[in-house]
Amino acid sequence: MDADAIIEAVGQIMRERFADIERLIAGARIKAIEDAGPGRVLVVLGDGTTFPFTVAAGPRGDKGDPGSNGANGRDGVDGANGRDGKDGERGAEGVGIERVEESGDTFSLVMSNGVEVEVQKAPGTKGERGERGERGEPGADRMVIAPRHVRDGDAVAKGELVYFAGGLMQATRETMRDPANDAASYVPIVNGIDAIRIVENPATRTYDITARLTNGAEVVERIPGPPKFLADGPRDGERIIRGDQFVRGDWLYTATEDDADPANTVPGADGEHAPADGWRRQFARGKRGPRGEDGKRGPPGPGIADVEVVDGVLVVKMTSGEEKFFPIIAAGMAA
Repeated sequence: MDADAIIEAVGQIMRERFADIERLIAGARIKAIEDAGPGRVLVVLGDGTTFPFTVAAGPRGDKGDPGSNGANGRDGVDGANGRDGKDGERGAEGVGIERVEESGDTFSLVMSNGVEVEVQKAPGTKGERGERGERGEPGADRMVIAPRHVRDGDAVAKGELVYFAGGLMQATRETMRDPANDAASYVPIVNGIDAIRIVENPATRTYDITARLTNGAEVVERIPGPPKFLADGPRDGERIIRGDQFVRGDWLYTATEDDADPANTVPGADGEHAPADGWRRQFARGKRGPRGEDGKRGPPGPGIADVEVVDGVLVVKMTSGEEKFFPIIAAGMAA
């Protein structure tokens, strides 16, 4: 045998022996140490053999430095799909469109809950200009309503309106006269007031108001007159109405009712009022007031500064500078 063959054979024997030794050593190696409860651990060897040990608790050591973060693990495999869940409860009733109302360039959505939503329509695109239509028939002339004032002798056309007596008259035919001189050619369109007359009725203390209308009719309305001041008393036959007043002596008399008797104004037992007679009286002049405070002293009045006689005239010079002249007539002289 050559040397190489011998060396190879020896090497193979050595490898087989070392492999057996490796297996024995691997079986005797500690694979893991697991916690087996308080104060106990479980030692697991490489061949699966386990040995339980009781560990005495030593003193708590100092907290070690935090270790560095480990590398991220690989993504796990997706799990199987879960079973279908149960059907959920029915949701609340939704809001829908009940109706649509259109108006011009907008439309409203009326919802099922009563709410209205107004929506502006989008303007449409402008269309092409259409062809020009045919010329229409001439229209009827519009009646021009323009009333005017006319004088007798002016020409008035049929149907024309004119002012007259505060109203409007319309001509029923052509005429050259005004309504005052040709009433048959006019009819009243608007009745106005031509004149008002007021007549006083002293016996009844009323006024008759008479209004003459455009068509000649008269309307009469009677209205009551207002109360008035009767000076020192009512006249014979003059009617008294509530509110009338007069003064007699130091007393002011006021009528408290219509048709009060002017001859019976004697006060009642209280000395001031006479309700049964329809009159109330009160002092026309108030009571004397308290004395007022003295006023401030006025400026001094002018005095006589000098007196002299000049040519038979007495000249009096005042302190204000004014001069007064008085002729002197000697006793026994003829005037």
